[in-house]
Amino acid sequence: MFPPFREMSPVVVRQHKTFTTEVNVPEKLIMHDIAYTFLYRDIAYDLTGIHFSQLADDRSFREKIEIYAKNITKIKRPIFFSTMWEMNISSWPWRDDPQSVKKTWKTMHKIFDDHGANNYTTWVFVPYVIGDPSWHHEDPIYYYPGDEFVDWLGLSGYNRTGFHARDISFRELASSTIASLQRISKDKPVMIAEMGRTKDIGQPNWVKNAYSWIRRQPVIKAACYWDSIDLELEDDHTLSEYSFIVLQEIFKDPYFIGIRE
Repeated sequence: MFPPFREMSPVVVRQHKTFTTEVNVPEKLIMHDIAYTFLYRDIAYDLTGIHFSQLADDRSFREKIEIYAKNITKIKRPIFFSTMWEMNISSWPWRDDPQSVKKTWKTMHKIFDDHGANNYTTWVFVPYVIGDPSWHHEDPIYYYPGDEFVDWLGLSGYNRTGFHARDISFRELASSTIASLQRISKDKPVMIAEMGRTKDIGQPNWVKNAYSWIRRQPVIKAACYWDSIDLELEDDHTLSEYSFIVLQEIFKDPYFIGIRE
């Protein structure tokens, strides 16, 4: 229920001096067991001088994705893979452009196919929750590239108490998006790819209630708490010491498998 997360933008990779290409998949960031590792391909860093609508046809971009796919094949370990996440809100270069999102997704998927990377890759479609009142959003169905190009459905959502007029439970944030995803495809498993709450006195109880709700949703097959600080939004949603204790207690339930110390 808790796949290890690795954000694989070129910026992250460049921090590791042992790698010679910005699109390498560093082996030192892959867990040395049979667990899936979650990789993001942050294509925002490839948009310098290129409008997003032109990206799928850009030779340099395609060459970078080819290198990335080849390196996945070399590592020969299963991964979850997502790209153009939260496409249904206004934060990213791929916003408000469903046709280009679908075209770019299919282009990347074909490159992975051509180089054997899809033998190891599980593609996860990750919109932002439509239950967050602080964001203008669209129904994710408009951006969906098609069942043959997606393996899992996902979502991300946060309760940032500095932005919200009231405390919003994860159930309230996510339930309408789950319903929308099931209209897209009833047969695909759902992943909570990102979830979090501002670190304050209410965080431990929010975490407890969030996982209790997830426990009751059989369609949800994986969940990740996003233990980080959003510098742009100035929101610290890292787990407090007590929240971490609460999470440890939650994970004593054998339902939540795949947890590692």
